[in-house]
Amino acid sequence: MTKISRRDFTKAGLAASAVLGALPTFLSAQEPARYMKVGTACVEITPEFFPVLVNGGFTPRYVEKVHDPLLVRVLVVDDGTTTLVFATADVCTIPDTIVQAVKARVAEKTPLKPHQIAISSTHCHSAPSLMRLLGVPADERYVPFFEAKVVEAILAAYANRQDARIGWGSDFDANNVFCRRFLMRPGAAWTQNRDFTGSTGDYAQMNPGNKIGEAICRTGVPNPAVYLLAFQTPEGKPLACLANYSTHYAGAPDLSADYFGVFCREMETRLGNGQPFFAMMTNGTSGDTNCIDFYNPTRKFDMFTVGKSVAEAALRAYSKITFADWVPLHVEYCEPELGIRKGTPEQVAAAKTHLAKLENPEKPVTIEDVYAFQTVYLESWPNTRKVPLQVFRLGEVGITLLPTETYSATGHAIRRNSPATMTFTISMANGYLGYLPTEADFALGGYTTWRASSSCLEVTAEEKIQKTLLEMLKKVFSQSISQ
Repeated sequence: MTKISRRDFTKAGLAASAVLGALPTFLSAQEPARYMKVGTACVEITPEFFPVLVNGGFTPRYVEKVHDPLLVRVLVVDDGTTTLVFATADVCTIPDTIVQAVKARVAEKTPLKPHQIAISSTHCHSAPSLMRLLGVPADERYVPFFEAKVVEAILAAYANRQDARIGWGSDFDANNVFCRRFLMRPGAAWTQNRDFTGSTGDYAQMNPGNKIGEAICRTGVPNPAVYLLAFQTPEGKPLACLANYSTHYAGAPDLSADYFGVFCREMETRLGNGQPFFAMMTNGTSGDTNCIDFYNPTRKFDMFTVGKSVAEAALRAYSKITFADWVPLHVEYCEPELGIRKGTPEQVAAAKTHLAKLENPEKPVTIEDVYAFQTVYLESWPNTRKVPLQVFRLGEVGITLLPTETYSATGHAIRRNSPATMTFTISMANGYLGYLPTEADFALGGYTTWRASSSCLEVTAEEKIQKTLLEMLKKVFSQSISQ
């Protein structure tokens, strides 16, 4: 038998005491602080000068009137360990240069890191232009004003965090989601100079209008779900919500936040009930979806009917929510490098020859001019671009964020394979890299596949992005509940 001396016993006791004495500290270091806080802010981004240049079309449009205010809305969620920031602005697109500048300025003034911040656009087509898109340049007067307002909103939301409870749910509004892309009879689809569009054949057409009689079938199945993250005070008073819906926009006169703004005002009235309430709407997988039922051209709708209809679905979702005092938050971020589609040397030369005949090559007039300009414009780009991909986890909710106009099929595939109980996608987030057709959709051609800054990524980009986002989802949902 091994003998233990008094000295050995004393040393062992001291060691045990040291371990036991450190144990509470050790445990507290492993156990994160558990609290749920939410901060919100709305800052107006309506321009202070007129006329203002609006994008969303092929050629420039100038607007001199305001129909309803444009806003940037920010929601900050904090679980005691991780903070997530959602910022959504009433503009068509936001370039990565502005996104990066905003995130850097916020990181200088807060503990927030750039990968924790998501900045997206609602994609309304009734707001000032922030970047060159098709034949429309940026309104350079608006860019610094917009950037400063987004920074202001994020800082305000971060500063006013308060205790909250969280819940989530979904319902459906099938009244305002229709696939707007159709397979057409041979020779019926809209086409343009293939040297300038890069198309190998156009068999599909977006928004066929009075050519609907030449359509064979729709090319996709839209997502009618309305997703809702909701927050209330510890006493159960409605506090805030973030919604997601997959229709393009409804259309609005002058400067307007479109149905996105109508939805928010409706939710603020109905859930706020006279008290302050914050609402925001994000754009889902609407790349091939809008409010128009081309098979029923007599159907009437506008931004007000759409906004109120979607709000009704969100209120149904809200009524079924069970709130929790705390859930874990996690974030994953990566920037895979994908190829940019460019014209052949012969196509670029043909485009330059075409532009040389114009009075001002920087101001294309016709659609053919626009794509000739875009062929030359993309030639100046690097051959690859980093694509910002982000995944947020809030409890059992998984949110994928990507900088593209994403088709319904991509959203369906991500949800089908996601480990989350509820999964949705926020498109046009952290930059803008155009439409994201599947490889099968590229084979059908059509406007959303035509080579331009509005559709610039390599043909296999959708498959690569979808796979990466699913891997990121699996990673955030592999984390233990206490991490």
